[in-house]
Amino acid sequence: MVCSAWVVVIQFNMFGNAGRTRNIQNVASFFLVKEITEKWQKRICAMATSFPLSFIYFFVASKSDTMVNKLLTKLPLDDKSDDLFIQLLTFVSDTNPAIFSPIILLLLSYLIFASQLTFLYRKIEYGMLYISGFATRANDITHRYATLLLRRNEFDDLVNILEGYRKSKLPLAEELENAHDATKLSFFLLYMAKPDIPRIGLKDSLLEIADRKLSKLLSQNEYRAFRGRERTA
Repeated sequence: MVCSAWVVVIQFNMFGNAGRTRNIQNVASFFLVKEITEKWQKRICAMATSFPLSFIYFFVASKSDTMVNKLLTKLPLDDKSDDLFIQLLTFVSDTNPAIFSPIILLLLSYLIFASQLTFLYRKIEYGMLYISGFATRANDITHRYATLLLRRNEFDDLVNILEGYRKSKLPLAEELENAHDATKLSFFLLYMAKPDIPRIGLKDSLLEIADRKLSKLLSQNEYRAFRGRERTA
């Protein structure tokens, strides 16, 4: 049971660090999941993502004593071996294999199938992200706001305002250098919002930027419409 809990903890901490897919059709794909989701959202998805592999391990671990016993009979056990792992298995064989078998199974799984298990976990993670729609939602909200801003303002002027607010030049993903202005502005807005998103969420992070620097660039009706829409989105 302890080993199963440890498997859950490992996967829980892995969630949100998957490589960026960098799809030019979705600016959110240029950011890590943990950068564009609130903490509670990330935790729920992390728990759901860790379930499949944890269930498989729990099922296999319930029969681990038989598997480990077969393994021990085929290995050249020697407590004087220079191999630390062989010494460990020898100790297990001489004591009570049934007690240590889940731990041995966990270690063997990690040592032999680490890359395969990581690959499978990432596939499950990407599937969970697709179902949750976090990246699509983040892209839609930032793109809608960027389009609204560009109706009345030039792209370069907006970038200058944002860089003045940040007091440094905004980075742009290489793949987006030739993208439409709305896409590039969406990326900039998401980039500036990401430090606050885990704490207060995407919508409120964008609204803070709007309140501080960009509210005067919209008409009163547009600004109120955007605030009202994003508060209830």
